[in-house]
Amino acid sequence: MSVERAKRVLKIEADTIRCLMDKIDENFERAVELIYHCRGKVVVMGVGKSGIIAKKIASTLASTGTPAFFLHPVEGMHGDLGMLAKEDIVVILSNSGETDEISRILPLLNRKASEVMTRKPKRIERDSLAARAVQKMEEYSITSLFVFNSGEDKTPVGIIHLHDLLKAGVI
Repeated sequence: MSVERAKRVLKIEADTIRCLMDKIDENFERAVELIYHCRGKVVVMGVGKSGIIAKKIASTLASTGTPAFFLHPVEGMHGDLGMLAKEDIVVILSNSGETDEISRILPLLNRKASEVMTRKPKRIERDSLAARAVQKMEEYSITSLFVFNSGEDKTPVGIIHLHDLLKAGVI
């Protein structure tokens, strides 16, 4: 009975992995390229179950020769962002991308990391303030900008990357 159950579980896992093949796209390729060409460390963040997975990813990267470590967002807000260098890449794992811990740390990362990757990036519309964003990107030689809520709370709501602007036909 337990052998049959184990085989059933492995079949479910195998089917799930096969389904993931359809989800690999240019975003996956871009993430791999960023990590491969990273001149600093790969810093992986997450909260809750995403944090457990982030720890495993950081451990796997480190054990295969890529300098990497896990940083909990709350610890980052309490001083540990000092471990980040300009050349580092931050990979954020989050189911929704909208947890308090992630939302609060995003503005702080803008000054500390060269790239930020998240599973659920926000898209910009063609009629947005993209022209201003492009000006700032060119002015400061940066590839990503954080987007903040225009309401009173000014919370971060996403990231604009030059690739997004090109894809949308804005530039």
